[in-house]
Amino acid sequence: MAKENFKKFLSEIQMLKRVRHEGVTHAGVLSPDSLGEHVAVTSQIAFVLAKMEGADAYKCATMSLFHDNGEARIGDSTWVQARYLDTKLAEEKAEIEHFANLPEEISREITELVSEKMKEKQRKRLSPETPINWN
Repeated sequence: MAKENFKKFLSEIQMLKRVRHEGVTHAGVLSPDSLGEHVAVTSQIAFVLAKMEGADAYKCATMSLFHDNGEARIGDSTWVQARYLDTKLAEEKAEIEHFANLPEEISREITELVSEKMKEKQRKRLSPETPINWN
């Protein structure tokens, strides 16, 4: 992996601090947190819930840690927007391209975890950890 690719990855994860977690605005949240703030909170919640449920806390926290990286490229969409746009496909494509900037083994591992979480969103229970990460 070239240093330039890793620099791209680092630069893009910085965008998580700037992109707003817009998906919650339809619930009346007037000033949504950033995706970075959202990811930090959900990762900690996932870790604690996993410990309480006897699931793999590290896997849960890792799933949550990377689950919105694609939105650093495409933005966070509301559930109304998702009715008209294929946001899942766009986010998946963005994640694959984003994680490709990492060493292959790391990229594959993260992509598999995020993919498992996305499938859980479609209500397919793949492991004890995916229900804990459904948000």
